[in-house]
Amino acid sequence: MTKTDFALNSAKMDLRRVVHYSADLTKEFPITKIEMFLDNSQTLLNTAQIEKHKKPLLTELNQLKTKIYDKEFIRNPLNRIRWAEEILTLSCRL
Repeated sequence: MTKTDFALNSAKMDLRRVVHYSADLTKEFPITKIEMFLDNSQTLLNTAQIEKHKKPLLTELNQLKTKIYDKEFIRNPLNRIRWAEEILTLSCRL
């Protein structure tokens, strides 16, 4: 396994952790944990030498990250589930 493969797999796992924490509607939205895993996955993806066609995924990840700071967005359970689905989709596209 190369360093790039390891970084991609680690980033995917971090994004799946984000999905796990954000999609659990029985608990409060843990912004600090989600922010930590999103930052870690961004760092891994920046250090990995990913293909050019996957670079827009970093931009999409940044756009999704900005949504977690909107309290009205987080309070709506449907928005949380849709956001988690978008993160999961992004993880699968890596």
